[in-house]
Amino acid sequence: LVATPVSSTAGSPPSDSITATAGQTVFPYTFLANAASDIKVTKNGTLLTSGYNVDGLGTTGGNVTLDAGATAGDAIVITGSTYFWFALEKVGGNFVFE
Repeated sequence: LVATPVSSTAGSPPSDSITATAGQTVFPYTFLANAASDIKVTKNGTLLTSGYNVDGLGTTGGNVTLDAGATAGDAIVITGSTYFWFALEKVGGNFVFE
């Protein structure tokens, strides 16, 4: 089996930056997140550890919804985890990933 990296965001996790409007609660992200723990949300540079929900898990993109509306001009940054993607090639009779 040959595993070949086909794309990587190593060293540069995916992120989306949004400037909030008054009362805005829904902020889109445009990358793959398999679990809510794959997403980090900052508001004006402060990491949020609660007060939001994440949808779209397991797909490319979704939304972070804040429990309380943002203030106009708040800087919201949604950052994902670093992922490696591999193309697997069968060599011989079995698929074996090492």
